[in-house]
Amino acid sequence: MTPETLIYAFTFPVLGVFLGLVYKGIDRRFSARLTSRIGPPIRQPFWDVGKLLLKETVVPENAVAWIFNAIPIVSFAASMTLLLYIPSGCSRPRSRATET
Repeated sequence: MTPETLIYAFTFPVLGVFLGLVYKGIDRRFSARLTSRIGPPIRQPFWDVGKLLLKETVVPENAVAWIFNAIPIVSFAASMTLLLYIPSGCSRPRSRATET
């Protein structure tokens, strides 16, 4: 793996989360304006995520604790992996060497 590939592998998921939260903030603000309300600030989704990360985890009585706590991490990792399949304009296609 080249350093360029590693940079893309870390940049795309972070950029995807950031742009997703910004889009969510703009969408909430726009939909509030359509109904003649002021609406939340655009940075509200970032505050919501921060508050969610600080909350205490309550595990149900009949649940397996480690599975219950691992599933959000697995689903987040799967979502970030999907962002890695977005082609970037800077990467060059690799040519196959033909054997004769």
